[in-house]
Amino acid sequence: MPFMSEIGWRVVKELGEDTPVSDLNYERIAGLIQDWRLTGLSQSTINRRLSALSAMLNNAVEMGWIPVKPKIPYGRERKKERRYISREEEVASLAQLTGKHHALVVMAVDTGLRLSELLNLRWRDLAPTYLSVVKSKNEQARRIPLTSRVRELLDRMPREGHGPFAGIDRFNALRSFRE
Repeated sequence: MPFMSEIGWRVVKELGEDTPVSDLNYERIAGLIQDWRLTGLSQSTINRRLSALSAMLNNAVEMGWIPVKPKIPYGRERKKERRYISREEEVASLAQLTGKHHALVVMAVDTGLRLSELLNLRWRDLAPTYLSVVKSKNEQARRIPLTSRVRELLDRMPREGHGPFAGIDRFNALRSFRE
């Protein structure tokens, strides 16, 4: 069986694993969307599920199982307001973390770097007053000035591994951010 995302499997389960792909028409998809709305899912979550369904339907067309992909009625997502943490929230959050996880969150707060950018950071990317982001989401390199707090933190870190956060996997890093 070809690779399918976790979201894709969820959609298949909700449709019924034995549902023929030929039964998936606009009306059936609209009904599914209505069911998702009634359960309280956000429009962004619904759109992610529709994207997975769209990919599956594209494959069904390529395989010749259906002649044409039905129209997918994506909904408009609301822009989320940015929320900034207060100084008190920052202090309380950092008090719960130690070691590299503490350093990871401090650097995220002070630099605004994405988690993936922090985890990809290499020692060679660090200069005395800035760090270079070579591998970014939009593939554009940029320089980020270092705060004195980040400079002190990096100076205290042992230069082991390929970068400051070597040995921290994405799952554990996400857990630190949630904590």
